[in-house]
Amino acid sequence: MTRRKEVAEQLRRERELSQAIIDHSNDIIFAFDHTLSITLWNSAAERLTGVPRRQAWGRRAGEFPEFAQLIGDEESYRQVLEGQSVRLPERPLLIRPFGVEAVLETFLTPLRDASGGVEGGLGIIHDITRYKRAEQALRESNERLTSTLTALKAAQEQVIQTEKVVALGTMAAGVAHELNTPLMGVMSYVDYAYRNPGEPRALELLGRAVHELDRMRKLIAGMLSFARPVEGALTRVSVPALLQHALELVEADLKARGIEMRVRLEQGLPPVRGGAQLEQAFLNLLLNARDAVHGRPEKRIEVSAWREGDSVLVEVADTGPGVPDEFRSRIFDPFFTTKPPGEGTGLGLSVSRTVITEMGGELVLVSTEGEGARFRARLRTNPPEGA
Repeated sequence: MTRRKEVAEQLRRERELSQAIIDHSNDIIFAFDHTLSITLWNSAAERLTGVPRRQAWGRRAGEFPEFAQLIGDEESYRQVLEGQSVRLPERPLLIRPFGVEAVLETFLTPLRDASGGVEGGLGIIHDITRYKRAEQALRESNERLTSTLTALKAAQEQVIQTEKVVALGTMAAGVAHELNTPLMGVMSYVDYAYRNPGEPRALELLGRAVHELDRMRKLIAGMLSFARPVEGALTRVSVPALLQHALELVEADLKARGIEMRVRLEQGLPPVRGGAQLEQAFLNLLLNARDAVHGRPEKRIEVSAWREGDSVLVEVADTGPGVPDEFRSRIFDPFFTTKPPGEGTGLGLSVSRTVITEMGGELVLVSTEGEGARFRARLRTNPPEGA
């Protein structure tokens, strides 16, 4: 008899402990039997539905309209009583005692006896409002981030386009000189042919005029092509071809300033991952070198390109004063410039590094103070799959 009492007391304490654990849960926890009558109703169920435990016991779950809407129809209960677990779709529910709307999801699972038979079902209704709000906040944050990135991309493209216009402006004097010389020749040739239409030499001079006009047309076409906004995905491009075009654009300006240009391009360079904006990066490096040698006793720019492993390296070096040590960490910062006010935007090197980095490459300063500046670009020849 004493042993029986001890066991009964132990069972009573276990039931109380189980009930306390269930009541301390923030989830609605309820149970039902084969008649679909409620046999368990925890404190969270009382609090969130406003239905006291004593009123819930013995009643069918379907008798509470909002609760029935949340936990589904009787078919869900039948499935549980047949031994299946059921997860119902999340649903919004107005918590009347608090006047707020919550998002809840319901799990129904069979309750089995010692022999494994189904003696009822257990339902757990979990409040996922915080998670849904966090999910919504994250979605909105992602949308704002996407919008910001789109705006930044547009701003970056605008900066690159502006830098193109600035570059063309700084080359205007040299280009004007380059056009003026052949134009004077054309005028002379045409004038002679006009005054001497029957002479054999007139035809020869007209041929020269056509040649000079074609040279001017190509120069102007190159500048217009460079100034045009560039769109499109990255492709495989030829470094020598882009360098050659950039050199043609700056050639007249360098010649007018008395700057010597030396070019060494390794033969058979493979194409690299890039786009037309790579030409803008090369031109910016050339213009930066041009400005660096201004006023120097020796005015020389050297352009080199060679293959190293799975990369093509492009280097632009000048005989300028070099970059002081205190400026090396800032040389690629937007709007940073060592030029006097009004001479340069401070965007050339920044734009070049941005363009090259977006193409999977890198641009670095490899020279030391006092030996002139040498900027080296490393461009990839083997882009990742799908790039």
